[in-house]
Amino acid sequence: VRPWRVANLRKEKRHNKMNLDTMREMLIANEGLSLKVYKCTAGANSIGVGRNLDSRGISEDEAMLMLNNDIEICVAALDKRYPWWNQLSEARQEVMVDLMFNLGESRLAKFVKFLQSMETASSADDYAVAAEHLLDSLYAKQLPGRSERNAEIIRGG
Repeated sequence: VRPWRVANLRKEKRHNKMNLDTMREMLIANEGLSLKVYKCTAGANSIGVGRNLDSRGISEDEAMLMLNNDIEICVAALDKRYPWWNQLSEARQEVMVDLMFNLGESRLAKFVKFLQSMETASSADDYAVAAEHLLDSLYAKQLPGRSERNAEIIRGG
């Protein structure tokens, strides 16, 4: 796997002698900056500073940068709301991040029995109960493969 990186866009001069900071300022002034998807004047889905998502999309590096940021957001939300999650095994922590990523904080909070079971679990039987609570949900009906994989990890730890 390649290391995920962000292009170095400091005030360096390239072979074309263009100052990238000045160029960015000009493009932001002309295009605007939107942190959410919008329709440009040509009707294309765009984001950022005029990035045409319909024709150009994003690179794999950009997707991995966004994913890393999203994982950090999930971890921070779990740390804030469920401090006990740090005591789980690494595999169970990964399930918690997956659930936070997929469901979001407000929908995950509705999994009251599952979360209570995870917080108080101290044996394989306790984790089996937590897994069953996870599978007793609309989430499990909508995403049977994902939910069963996560339940299996919770059971096995």
